[in-house]
Amino acid sequence: MSKNIDNTRKAYAAFGAGDIPTLLELIAPDCVWHVGGKSPVAGTYTGHDQIVGYFGQLLELSGGTFKAELVDLAELPATGLVAALVRTTAAVDGQTSEIRMVELGRSNDAGQLVECWWFSEDQYAQDAVFAPQQIVLPSQAGQPARA
Repeated sequence: MSKNIDNTRKAYAAFGAGDIPTLLELIAPDCVWHVGGKSPVAGTYTGHDQIVGYFGQLLELSGGTFKAELVDLAELPATGLVAALVRTTAAVDGQTSEIRMVELGRSNDAGQLVECWWFSEDQYAQDAVFAPQQIVLPSQAGQPARA
């Protein structure tokens, strides 16, 4: 088994256990993490602080129910990139979401993740999980509506 495969397994186990110190040992300090979509968690996160902040957003917006389960993974021999199939689950406002994602990760020589891309099988559904569930218009918030 390659170092990249082994470290990817360790990282998912650490995330699932809430073991942030181990997780950060496996992520380079200057790692860039790309999350597609239009939800509040979509964007590019750089460095440990922003990446841990992103993980915190996932947990906060899901009321602590967000889980990421590693289903399968492979390393691309020509590039060393690791492709992981991940099953994500979350329960938000009484709705349970189960969405498969593909993570593509690039590691440095030490086996630390230096760049990561998340691709959802259903981006619309993924966005809906983390989007605001209620839109408050100015008139609903006690402010007069503007024309």
